[in-house]
Amino acid sequence: MNRTVTPLWLLAVVVLLGGGCKHKSIWQVYDEKREIARLAACMDQDWDRTYPDITPASAGLLEIGEPALPTLLPMMLDERDMVRRRAQYAIIQITARSTGRYAVKNQAEDIAAAARFKELMAELGNLQWDAPREARAAAVVKWKNWLASRPRATEPKKPAVR
Repeated sequence: MNRTVTPLWLLAVVVLLGGGCKHKSIWQVYDEKREIARLAACMDQDWDRTYPDITPASAGLLEIGEPALPTLLPMMLDERDMVRRRAQYAIIQITARSTGRYAVKNQAEDIAAAARFKELMAELGNLQWDAPREARAAAVVKWKNWLASRPRATEPKKPAVR
């Protein structure tokens, strides 16, 4: 067996590792949909007794933001209370951020932003994890319609922290 290293073999290694190509290597590509699915699948893992609504998965989905909402909304119909609580936490935080609720600079802006956010929540059915299933299902439909009517961002999000 010939153990000599050919220039073609070296070129292949350099390209695969990302050093000889202007594009990112396959290992550096971030797939947002796959990351959302992965985080949603482990929503019930590694929770903290102090803050049971927050898990690494719910925090990761929160960091991804609006693209995670279509995955989080069906979780509000899950049979497990804690999954619904964690999904509601992420949904509320993502929506608050996207509506500017936490980007205020003074008390007057804070009051106005809080009122807008409260109005939006009422318009979307006041989604609550402990509401009867029928009320949650109706609210999820309103949320999906609201999401469908919003313009989509073209800027890709950064990967969630693992």
